[in-house]
Amino acid sequence: MAIKRFYLILFVFLIFLLIGITAKRNTSSDKNPPPFDFITKLKGYQKGNNTKEVHDLKAYLERFGYLNKNEATNGDFDDALESAIKTYQKNFHIKPSGVIDDDTISKMRAPRCGVADIVNGTNYMQPRNKNHLPRPTSIHTVSHFSFFRGEPRWPPAKNHLTYRFSSDFAADLVARAFQRWESDTHFSFSRVGNNQEADIVIEFKQGYHGDGSPFDGPYGILAHSFAPTDGRLHFDADENWSAADIPSADAIHLESVAVHEIGHLLGLGHSAIEEAIMYPTIGSGEVKTNLQEDDIQGIAYLYNYQN
Repeated sequence: MAIKRFYLILFVFLIFLLIGITAKRNTSSDKNPPPFDFITKLKGYQKGNNTKEVHDLKAYLERFGYLNKNEATNGDFDDALESAIKTYQKNFHIKPSGVIDDDTISKMRAPRCGVADIVNGTNYMQPRNKNHLPRPTSIHTVSHFSFFRGEPRWPPAKNHLTYRFSSDFAADLVARAFQRWESDTHFSFSRVGNNQEADIVIEFKQGYHGDGSPFDGPYGILAHSFAPTDGRLHFDADENWSAADIPSADAIHLESVAVHEIGHLLGLGHSAIEEAIMYPTIGSGEVKTNLQEDDIQGIAYLYNYQN
């Protein structure tokens, strides 16, 4: 009888312990909403509205190149912020009203790449007609692909690139992402040992990118990579990654993000075409692994060959 009573007390104790752990997780989750959720509080805001969230919005837009450091120092919804929002809206095909509307909130809250859309005041997401440029490519339309400042690229003789990992986590998925680019470009790739010299080094990191910019936990900045010939690719280790071909609705498809970041490693910037691999954002549960014409044309133009 005493033994039965002991197990009953133990069972009740375990139930309360489980409830406590669940409550703690829920409380922790409530305290740590997705990093860009603050933008929802700004719905309907326009020039003249001044709150703490406006200062956070300026920091967001500075991070991705829409404001410079001096313009982002205060919490005023001023002319500079209105202009930055209009530019953001144009880049993402939203009516450029300068008002924080539902479409703008939806796009700004989306998980995204940490590479900026605008660099040193140059907006590379705006379309450019390349018909007049003397490159031997098949481009005869307005293009949306972009490059890093100065169009850095791998040397002409460097069509085969090696890559290595700091650990074996998700190595097979990233290898598949390299194959996507190998199938549609003049590049080939091979993996070397984790301790060998390589052109590209892939790491899952917590806290900070190599450029000093912070990762921010699930559903914020997903990854960041560097222009040729730096070769560094960093994923946010705290992200809710999925290795499944069809991820759950609350997970980020790792292979899709890897394909995007490899485009940066090869020299591509962001594209304004939502279907393109080089589009800056990706939703949870979304799969995007096939290169589009804009991606393929961008590499062909940058490396000066026919596609």
